[in-house]
Amino acid sequence: MTVLHVENQAVTRRAFSDHVGVVGGRVGSHDYIATDMVAAAEGLLSEGTAEVLILDLGLNPGDQPSLLRLVQDQDHLDPQAKEKFDAYRLALLAHSHEVPCALLTNWRDYEVRGLTWDAVRDMFHAEAAFQKDEAGMTNCANWVWQKLERRSQPLPG
Repeated sequence: MTVLHVENQAVTRRAFSDHVGVVGGRVGSHDYIATDMVAAAEGLLSEGTAEVLILDLGLNPGDQPSLLRLVQDQDHLDPQAKEKFDAYRLALLAHSHEVPCALLTNWRDYEVRGLTWDAVRDMFHAEAAFQKDEAGMTNCANWVWQKLERRSQPLPG
């Protein structure tokens, strides 16, 4: 199974892989894939091989208007806008495949008055949201390890 980190900045992908403890392309016994290729991430999610998703909201600079419209209106995007909004599309795909998702993002760069981390997290069906800084990366890495430990435990009964 795979830990999937979708992020458009190579420096952030490298920094997070250090925080989560990637060695030889693996986190413990799990494959680790960090990519900016949305199509590859969609494939892994659709195949059911992704076990955990770490997602950046700002995958494409062009997504910012859709993100702002989504959070300001607290409404769903029209189908055409949704299709073009990579982060939202990946989050919905992860949700439909029951893949735990955490947002690791510079959300505060997009902050809209009155909108909370909880609201952003809920809109993306994410279990957690972390600021893309040292503390946020450390907390997100801990979240990943907790998810992996829970998913590798045998089911009761």
